Amino acid sequence: MTPGAQSRNDTPSAADRASATRHVSPLLGTGDGVKGQTTVPKAIRQALGVGYGGRIAFRVEGNTVSVHAVTEPEQDPALAPFLALLERDIAARPNALLSFGPELAARMTEPTEGVEVDPDTPIEGEVAL
Repeated sequence: MTPGAQSRNDTPSAADRASATRHVSPLLGTGDGVKGQTTVPKAIRQALGVGYGGRIAFRVEGNTVSVHAVTEPEQDPALAPFLALLERDIAARPNALLSFGPELAARMTEPTEGVEVDPDTPIEGEVAL
């Protein structure tokens, strides 16, 4: 069993229940065992209005777990036109691009010096960007 996993006979502590107030998981229609994915019956997905591959949230309150549909935020309507403008400008004036100076590059990397990061480690919980 993986760390933090519970068997059906284990009862989580109050601290565990308090820290597990919300977890977002992608939906799958098959039990393929991929970490972080949950199989939800079609009837439940339909009741929630969530399609295959959609996202759900588990809310833990005391000894009760409820499942909710997660609505994806709408795309920013200004982002695509802004990125297109940048692309056109860079293509038209590549000489206008400047590299970071050594002082700015050092200031940017300084806060993370000595911090080890494993990009393959799964992110736990919900992430807001």
